Amino acid sequence: MTGTPIMLAAALLALLLQDSTIIDTLVRNLRADALEVREQAHRSLLAIGPQVAPALRRALDKGDAEFRI
Repeated sequence: MTGTPIMLAAALLALLLQDSTIIDTLVRNLRADALEVREQAHRSLLAIGPQVAPALRRALDKGDAEFRI
């Protein structure tokens, strides 16, 4: 897995603390203009695992086109 140490540390911290604030920030970063930021957020969310599902559902419920499949 590749990524900046900060994003990977954020993923680890969210995993350990199950911190919804960090997870919500990563979900918002999926909409960032910068490709690298989006990719890092994606990798971090994958590393955190299933506990990101509620935050992703909230993003879908908001009707954000970026989260539509």
